[in-house]
Order: sequence, then structure tokens, then C-alpha cells
Amino acid sequence: MKIQCPYCGTGCGIEVEKNRIKPIKDALCKRGMDFLKPLSKDRLITPLYRPNKSEDFISISWETAFRILKQKLSGLTPEEIYFYISAQILTEEMYLFNKLAKGFLKTNNIDANSRLCVATPPVVYQKAFGSPATPCSYECLENASLIVIVGHNPASNHPVLFRKIANLKRKKGVKVIVIDPYKSETTKIADMHIQLNPATDVVFFNAVARNILIRNLEDREFIERYTENFEEFAKDILSLSREEYHLKNASKICGVKEEEIEKFATEWVKAKSVVSTFAMGINQSVIATQKGLSLINLHLLTGKLGKGRGCPFSITGQPNAMGGREVGYFTGKLPSFRSLYNERDRKEVEAVWNTSLDETAKMKELTIVEAIDEILRGKIKFLWVVGTNPAVSLPNLEKVHKALEEVFLVVSEAYLTDTAKFANLILPAKLVGEKEGTMTNSERVVSACEVVVSPPPNTKSEFEVLIELAQRLGFGKEFSYSSPTEVFEEIKLLTKGRECEYRGRNFERYGDAFLYSDMKFPTESSKAKFNKVSLYIPPKPVKREEFVLITLHLIKVWNTLSKTEKVQEIPPPVALMNEEDAKMLGIKEGEEIEITNPNLNTKIRRKVKFADIKRGCIGVYFNHGYKYTETPANLVVEDKIDPYSKQPDYKFNLVEIKRLKKKNEFLGKLLVPLARKQL
Repeated sequence: MKIQCPYCGTGCGIEVEKNRIKPIKDALCKRGMDFLKPLSKDRLITPLYRPNKSEDFISISWETAFRILKQKLSGLTPEEIYFYISAQILTEEMYLFNKLAKGFLKTNNIDANSRLCVATPPVVYQKAFGSPATPCSYECLENASLIVIVGHNPASNHPVLFRKIANLKRKKGVKVIVIDPYKSETTKIADMHIQLNPATDVVFFNAVARNILIRNLEDREFIERYTENFEEFAKDILSLSREEYHLKNASKICGVKEEEIEKFATEWVKAKSVVSTFAMGINQSVIATQKGLSLINLHLLTGKLGKGRGCPFSITGQPNAMGGREVGYFTGKLPSFRSLYNERDRKEVEAVWNTSLDETAKMKELTIVEAIDEILRGKIKFLWVVGTNPAVSLPNLEKVHKALEEVFLVVSEAYLTDTAKFANLILPAKLVGEKEGTMTNSERVVSACEVVVSPPPNTKSEFEVLIELAQRLGFGKEFSYSSPTEVFEEIKLLTKGRECEYRGRNFERYGDAFLYSDMKFPTESSKAKFNKVSLYIPPKPVKREEFVLITLHLIKVWNTLSKTEKVQEIPPPVALMNEEDAKMLGIKEGEEIEITNPNLNTKIRRKVKFADIKRGCIGVYFNHGYKYTETPANLVVEDKIDPYSKQPDYKFNLVEIKRLKKKNEFLGKLLVPLARKQL
């Protein structure tokens, strides 16, 4: 039996025979090799309910659980309902949640946890290429002569992909440049590590573009044949008012040497093919869209786009974020890269769903970060969280916890997570490996996920829950699927003629290795677009104890640890500091510090570990929930979002550091909500 690995977005294939795991192609990382182990540990196996969050949970039947769901959903307006689902469930399940919400409950209030990690790439791809589809594949990497890794650490988060890049360097001599304020495990294979200041990517990439232009190194033939808006872009970059893009000024803003900017420009231009891979360092920012577009502009400027030329490659963090993008599980989206606000798109979906979407389209887009405010205003009264842990992963956790206390909360989950402890109703869920469906990985490969192990008794897949619920709500005719395969065929029908047209489900990629192999893009002119980006210079710490906080991901584990903590020891939460910064504040390694965000009036505490991180920065791991610390990292992360992708900024928060002399000196406010009452 075969399955796509249910962890990162690399999409490794796994074959399971008699509970033994073997890779279908590339060797697996530790997470993939261990993926069966947590499935049998500490599982929820009965629905749990409490009408009041100050009470203990009681076990109930599924029949009672469905009655509660029907009663709640039938008694609320579309504006009062919200679904927050996960990029770790199967594509068919995502599709059904979206169909039920937008098509039949008439609510646009649905979003997913990939809002936190890859909401930005589809926006920048749409602006540059006319479609949110990822244009790249791993074949593009194999043909690259230069790989530029921007703002992510594949050695930790995508180990198999990192191994592929390391092998290309060793066997083919591919050059590797890493751009990151933190000297991570990935930088060990780098020919060049550009350790720029956080949030200065736009200045850096535009300074590189200016350097290329003044040296006349742009690819004029490519620009004329395949792009538009170049003149406007070049005029902005070379404008006398854009002094920030001059080498000397950009060097100071970015915290790198002038020679590094010039050398990067030279290496980029002389490479036959450049693949830039990007993830959270680009995506998780209030200027995420501007960062992504400034990187794509470099590809267009130098002709590093297309088969044998290169591409900008968004690396997805979760196993099925691409599948979610394809079925339109974000607010305002419809299947196959359609928009709820485009009449033609609506009509095409309505013909398949046999319902009108006009009422739903009257609702504005409301992302999960914005929905938290609406809960606190009393506008949203029902929240259904599926397979994700917002009580640890969302920004501004103090506000999030207040909202989770306030709302009627349904949680579909396999484990008793920190979020489940806020719930009114918990639905015990099957995990990938225990249910049937598909996933799509970072390079557009659609994989069938088969049942490889028996699920715990009394658990249900989201497919089973939604089919039963739809019947009870009176939508049985439109949800009369007998299996996830029938749902897949409906999705496939909606992809016909689109950039994401499915070919099959047996580890099959849709589209060519470079999606636009004919170099015709789905824009009015059929050309790729340069985009003028806004200048942004981040605020600088002004006090000695003020630092830029960056959230990081622990190596070898997964997100908020719900599964990986079952099979391996979790390192304690620490704060990574540059040793010189620590000395300046009289802090020794191993000592405890208090990290305060004065804008939020929240604090966390961590023991200090020295690391090669950019001076003026402090790194904390977001993974640890309340099992490991009374103060998770996201308590001090503000809920600022990019205006286009609405993705939160986890990579730039100004905080203040204070050394704690004694263990009991910490006087900060600790959040221990009533709803976290243990079973």
C-alpha cells in the first residue's frame, strides 16, 4: 500500500508492507520513517462534549455529536459560522469542507492553516504569471547551475529536499547561496551565505537589480520577448529618489558588505540556470508580497525563467498545502484557482455543485487572523477547527486564547492538543494513513494516499463526518458520494482546462516540469509581468536591550509536536542569541531571560543558547506548546499581516530583553485559561 509522507511538502512516496516502511524513490527522513509510530499513541477515540467550558468533558456518541452540529449550524447565520481547516488533511476532505461552507451554508468564512505559511506564493505568482500555480518542479532544480535558498532551512524542515540539493552540489558542482539572518544547518553547504538584516529583502533584491542594470547585464532579448512592464520597473529602480538601492546605502540597510551584493549579482547573471527556493523568510512578513515580487523580478530581468533557465520555487511547508490551493480552501477562493468574486468562475462551479454562490459572494474575505477579532466582537459564534493547533500556532496568542474561550468551539483532532482543551465538542479523527484520498506536493505531484494501517475504533475521517452531516442538514443529494474517489473525479472535472488540470492520482504531476514550457503565460498579453515594489525599510532597534525577534522551527520535529513528540525526545525551548549581543547585556549561555513585546504587553522566558544569528536578532522556536513551557513563543508575536496575502509576520517583532537573576524572578503574566482544564 502506498502513501505520500504526511509531514512536509516535499511529497516523498512511502510503501507500507506489514507495518514496515520503505521509500518509493528517495530515502526518507526520520519523520517519514517513523510516521506510523504516533498513530497508535494517545489517540482520542470517542466524541467529547461540554456545553460550558468550565465543566469537564463527557463522552458522547457520534449520534449526539451530529445532533449538536446540526443544531448549531442550523441556528446560526452564515456570518456567525467559521471553518479553520488544515493542509494536513486530504484534498477530497478540503474540497468537501469548501463545498459545504460556500455552496450550501452560504458562508465565505473558511480558511486554512497554510494561511500562516504559504498564502503569499499564490499571490505573487498570480501577479507575475497570471496564475497562482507553482511553475517549478524538482526537475528544474536538477537542471540548475545556481540554487539560491532564501529565508528557509531545508536541512531542518525539508531534509530530503536538502539532501537532493547537497547531492547536486557534490555530483554536478551546482553552486549554492543561502540568504538568511541565521546561520542554520543549511549554510554548511553554501558557497556564499548572505546574512542580511531581517525584512531588508526588498532593498537587497532591488539593489542587486540596480547593479545588474547599471552594468548592462540584463537579458534584453528575453525581456522583450517574454515580459511586460520592464520600463516602469527599471525607471523605479534607477530613479534618483531611490538612493536606498545604491550599493553603499543598501549595504548599510541590509547589514552586508557592498562586495556581497555585487558578487551575488555577478553569480546570478553568469549562471546558466538559477532556481531560487523560498519559504517562511519571504512569506511570513508584512511585506511578503513585495519580497516575493522583488525576487521574481530578478528572474525576469536576467532571463532566468523557463526550461533550462530557472524559476522561483515556493517550497510548501505542509504535505497538502498545494492540494488546498487547488480546491480553493481559502476565504474568497473556489476550486481550480477560481475566485468567488468572478461571475464566470462562480457559474462554472455552480454548474457542478448544483447551487448558487451569489449570496456567498456578498461576504467579504475574512482570514483566520481577522476572524479572531470578529469572535471577540461577538460576530462569529461557531468555530470548527480541523487538524490544526491555533492555540499554539497563531500570532498574538493572548488574544487568540480569549477568542477560543468565547466561541463555541468544535475541534476535529486525533490528539488532545492545546486547542482541543478549549473545545466544547471534540470529534476523534482518523489520520492520513488510516483513510483514503489524495495529496499534492510542492512540485504539483498528485499522490494517492491509501489505507495502510487500521484506524482506532470509533474514529472518523473528515470525509465520513461531512457526508453524514450534509445528509442531516438536508444536502444529501449533493453529497451522495460513496467514496473519496468519487469526490476526486468531481475535483478532476473542475480542473479540466485549468493550469492545475489533474492527469491522475498515482504520483502524477500536472503540467510540464516548468509549467509554462511554451513561455506563454495566462495573462492578457501572454507575457510575464514585472511588478514595481514599494520601498520598505524596517524599523531599527533603538535601545540596547531591544532586539528583532525571529521565530524558528526545531530540527527533526513537526509543527506543534502533536505527533512527533510521541516518538522522540523534544529539545527544551531556548532563545538563540549572538554571543556578542549577550556579552553586551551581561548574559551568559544557559541563563534565563525575559523577552517582552511592549506593543502587546506580553512576555515569554527562555534560557539562552549562543548561535550564529545576526547581531540585533533573537531566535525562538514556535513549536513548543504548554506541555513544554508556560509561555509559548507566539505570545510575543504580533498579528500584523501582509496587505495582499494576509499572511502574518512571524519574522520581525521588536522585543526587549532582560536578564533574570533568579528562577522565581519572572513576574510576567502567564496565561493559563480555564478552558485548558485537563480531562
